[in-house]
Amino acid sequence: MYLEYLKVFLITLANIVSWMIIAKIILSWVRMGGRNVNANIEAFLDSVVGPVLRFFQMFPHRIGMFDLSPLIALIVIDLIVNLIKQIL
Repeated sequence: MYLEYLKVFLITLANIVSWMIIAKIILSWVRMGGRNVNANIEAFLDSVVGPVLRFFQMFPHRIGMFDLSPLIALIVIDLIVNLIKQIL
């Protein structure tokens, strides 16, 4: 019974982190009139998902000027969620 709660908690946490990574990606592309009006939101997202993304940025994942570490982080999070679903 407790394992089911743990499973739901971990999957929910992984989904929240995934959506925060997606929000960080979108906000990094959006600038309003050349200035960043989303600075507070970006600072919050960076404080939460920044350590996860910095881990994946240690490895060279660039195509031109595009950093693919958020995509790789999302794939790894999805693999972990699938592993949790099968184990618990």
